[in-house]
Amino acid sequence: MNMKIFFAAAAMAWGVGSAHADVYRCTGADGKTIYQQSPCTTGTQKTVDDSHSRFEAQQRQIREAQKREEVEELGQHAKLLRGCLEHKVCEADTYPRLLRGKPRSFVTDNLGDPASVQNIGGREIHYFNVPTTDGRKRARLKLSYERATVPDNARGIVYGGFIVESVNAY
Repeated sequence: MNMKIFFAAAAMAWGVGSAHADVYRCTGADGKTIYQQSPCTTGTQKTVDDSHSRFEAQQRQIREAQKREEVEELGQHAKLLRGCLEHKVCEADTYPRLLRGKPRSFVTDNLGDPASVQNIGGREIHYFNVPTTDGRKRARLKLSYERATVPDNARGIVYGGFIVESVNAY
């Protein structure tokens, strides 16, 4: 008997959850159609399935949260990088960790212009001199960039700006 009650309650809960809609299409006496979140008070009413809209809103919220996290991480890494440069407290292997995968603008904003630039096989290589604490006064960073790709459902792959592909400290 308890199993029957459990299954009946579960079926009712599932039915209520799947039939629930937040949007109602109402047709007034004048024949105009309006959409609202509450049931219609006059005229005819049809419940509209807005699960796709809710899914898109959830996906947008997730993307916005990820973007906020990325911006926060960029800020933290910029602060650490500036600390390395100003206080000369970082080992050479700290720089690759802070720079790999970052936009070219991040590098320029925090390291300034490169000490030198080479073009090897059509690829720009930027060199920076940075202070270190691992037994030497300075290290030389060699940065190469790649064009970022962003998937776009409507247009396929869209190319963005350049990001740091590799960082070598020597």
